[in-house]
Amino acid sequence: MRPLVRDLAITAGLAAAVIASLVIVRVTASEPAAAPASSAATEDENHPPVSWPALPPPPITPAPPVGSTGVSAGLAVPQQQPPLATLVLSSGDPVNPRLDRTPRTARPAPAPPTLTAAPTPPPESPDPTVFQDAAATAAGWLSALCWYDYRGSRDDNTRRAAAYGDTQLPLGQDPWTLNDPAWTHITTARLSSACTDIAATVETLPRNGTDETTVNLTATQVLSATGGAYQSTPITLTRILHRDPGGLWRIGRAVTAN
Repeated sequence: MRPLVRDLAITAGLAAAVIASLVIVRVTASEPAAAPASSAATEDENHPPVSWPALPPPPITPAPPVGSTGVSAGLAVPQQQPPLATLVLSSGDPVNPRLDRTPRTARPAPAPPTLTAAPTPPPESPDPTVFQDAAATAAGWLSALCWYDYRGSRDDNTRRAAAYGDTQLPLGQDPWTLNDPAWTHITTARLSSACTDIAATVETLPRNGTDETTVNLTATQVLSATGGAYQSTPITLTRILHRDPGGLWRIGRAVTAN
């Protein structure tokens, strides 16, 4: 028995030695072999490190315009802005609809004509001294003729103006000789009329001697409804002035352009 045990122990020891040898061989084979130091040093001396130039960035190809057939299906095409609206005058000239932000000077609209109070009617009998002055005679005549009021009578203006002379005006140029339909409209609408800023300019050269001259009259006729002014009209008249033997002036006929 003792020789058998000894043989088994020897056999087991040999097997263990063989297994350990196999493990060492396997581990050694899996490790990379180290390069010889002298070979690496020789290679660095013969071939210095090379500095490679930086590669330029890839060129950027601009996108083709919208609508071009060269645009690939995978690229997003920008949306085209709709054209601005264009206004065109009847003359064919376009109007730029863009807002003009340039500051401008504001000018208020002219104020409508106003009367401080109800117009005072001209006197029924003018002061006799008025007729000694040609310009005063003409201004008094126009003031009387221009004035009428719905609370008075239809012929108040022509009757008062007749005290200064002739009241006839050219056909189609007479806004103050009121007929029945005109007076009905005035009373129904409660209208009034008066002339303001009357200016009479007498010509310096006499006509037909020293007893006749010409006067140019300008004024503004203001129309009112129930005391409120709503319209103004410029008035321009030219009349003949006559002087009687007593030195008093009277309004004569109208002077019209030939």
